[in-house]
Amino acid sequence: MGMTGLKSLDQSLVKTKEWLKDVQQELHYEDEQEAYVAARAVLHALRDRLTVEEAADLAAQLPVILTGVYYENWKPANKPLKIRDEAGFFEQVAGELPQNRQYDSGRITKGFFKALQKHISGGQLEEIKNSFPGEMRGIFG
Repeated sequence: MGMTGLKSLDQSLVKTKEWLKDVQQELHYEDEQEAYVAARAVLHALRDRLTVEEAADLAAQLPVILTGVYYENWKPANKPLKIRDEAGFFEQVAGELPQNRQYDSGRITKGFFKALQKHISGGQLEEIKNSFPGEMRGIFG
């Protein structure tokens, strides 16, 4: 029997750990907790930059557990945020990170997107990229 006793949640836990391992490797983090913190921050910033429909399309490709993290405290009114440059997006990511230590939100963002490419369909990633202004697309690697 799996950790939760529920096959779908156990499968989601395995997939979530795979995602976090990839984030951990991309960012050269020592532990999974740091990868989780980074993934959560970028997912929240991304979610708030996407239209409600685009956000839902991305959520459909996340493991169930990460879908919960993604939607945590989401208020879809007044979305998407009008972030027009990389610095603004990195600032949004920084606002989602714990304030008790220094983080490089640009490095975190780019590393997360490299890991994300391994887990969502190319078509979905292209849609997300195309929803960003051209000068911001470099954050996707």
